[in-house]
Amino acid sequence: MEIQDCNEQQNESGESPETINERSALKSSLSDSGNTTPKATPDISKTEESKATPCEITKTEGTIEFQLYKRRWIVLAVFSLISMSNEVIWISLSSITSVVKEYYNVDYLAVNWLSMIYMLFYVFVFLAALALDRLGLKFTIMIGAVLNGLGSCLRLIGTNRDGFIFVFLGNASAALAQCFILFVPPSLAAIWFGENERATASALGVLMNMMGVAIGFLMGGTMVPGSQDYDGEVRDGMLKTLLIQAIFCTVMVILCLVLVHDFPKSPPSMSQLLLIQNKQRKLEQKKNKNISKGKQIELIADENQHMNFKTSLTLLVKDVNFHLVAQAYGIYFGLFGAYNTVLNQMCMNHFPGKEQEIGLMGFTSVILGLIGILLAGIWLDRTRRYKLISIGTFIACSLSLLTFTLILIYSGNFILVYVSFSIFGFFSYPYMTIGLEHAAEITYPISEGLTSGILLLFGNMYAIILTFICGAIIDKGRSDIAGYLMTVLYLVGMVTVILMKGELKRWRADISNKNDEGLGRKEAGTKGSCCIELKEKC
Repeated sequence: MEIQDCNEQQNESGESPETINERSALKSSLSDSGNTTPKATPDISKTEESKATPCEITKTEGTIEFQLYKRRWIVLAVFSLISMSNEVIWISLSSITSVVKEYYNVDYLAVNWLSMIYMLFYVFVFLAALALDRLGLKFTIMIGAVLNGLGSCLRLIGTNRDGFIFVFLGNASAALAQCFILFVPPSLAAIWFGENERATASALGVLMNMMGVAIGFLMGGTMVPGSQDYDGEVRDGMLKTLLIQAIFCTVMVILCLVLVHDFPKSPPSMSQLLLIQNKQRKLEQKKNKNISKGKQIELIADENQHMNFKTSLTLLVKDVNFHLVAQAYGIYFGLFGAYNTVLNQMCMNHFPGKEQEIGLMGFTSVILGLIGILLAGIWLDRTRRYKLISIGTFIACSLSLLTFTLILIYSGNFILVYVSFSIFGFFSYPYMTIGLEHAAEITYPISEGLTSGILLLFGNMYAIILTFICGAIIDKGRSDIAGYLMTVLYLVGMVTVILMKGELKRWRADISNKNDEGLGRKEAGTKGSCCIELKEKC
């Protein structure tokens, strides 16, 4: 990166010498960060991005502008499709539990484990977070894609009525893949997207994950008939469903290998620039054999330092606000996993023989939830009102779920049940992305991958517990109690959000370092200003 002065800054504003020295030091460090390739990250000098024009400072009126790469949308699209296929594997058979139970001649608990294995295996997310921190974005997504493809092929082998063990092993492989996929959207958004796009990009990544849930409901409900002809129609439906999934997941492995890259040629935002800059400074300090141990420790403790895994975990353990967000997210995600797993079982107690209609109801609720996710992401990018939107989401979930439960128990009208659950779906998805982005904001500069991984770990732990509890209650014919329990838990999640008082540190870094450090701001009495432009030709 080549950096030049646009115009010499004049000390006509009466600035103190310390302010001028600080600005000069920061400009110098930006220059150094542009000419130094971080050794902790893969070398991208041979990638397509390396052909882009080097970034330079041009004479612009008072702002720092970061040019974004068009490839960011390709990376996001490929990742999103992989994430989507992973959720299809999760829910496509769990959404038709009554058919799968009879087809493979197993009990409801065995079928529910096809879903709960996803939640149990998420404990391995720490390995995935470590892989993202040490080996980069592409390696992490690639591992997820390969495990996902392997799982889909194992499920295909288990098409016959005696093949439940292969279906279970396939779901186990896909569950392990989820550890390398589910927590990625906030990190991908931070690495590739600008400060005013991050929430939207993260929302799109989560949205496509939820789209997989919708497709899974649709495939299970429409392609596998609720027939008694298990050796004919049902077997053919199972074969078509699992074959399509295996082909798609295999293709996504190839696309990931070819199209996904670790990072763009130049950072998309000030917060990312600061992380890269400080990481490079740390590497340069370590290279210097004369540096004292005390200075290394001081460097690691710097507020904007790219923290190592152990240091980050230590800080998160002590962060009360992060714990509150984690509990809120755990409750929200746990309820999502629980009611999607037991939905068929819950509704069949009141509307037997409507497997396909229940699958379509789940599909409709997810589609409306995707709209909610997208709207929430756009709203966050424009307002940064994380807490307000979160509280509103929990209240809406509680009220709409209570309405669905009352209609299910007392109305006897499936159309009203369909409509009420679809409305609930609109509110039961947005916090999937709100929570991840909120945690990334209040814990900056800790890696977004680590914070989102921990939140999702809490979510899956809650999901296992709630699925067991709700499944046992529904087995006893008390769908009403299960619905009331989930309603109350949404209110508990709302209380934890109200108690949270974290500062939006990442947003502050983006704003303050442009406005307060003298970069991109035209000082009173000066005759020029500076702008950092990261240019590219795609």
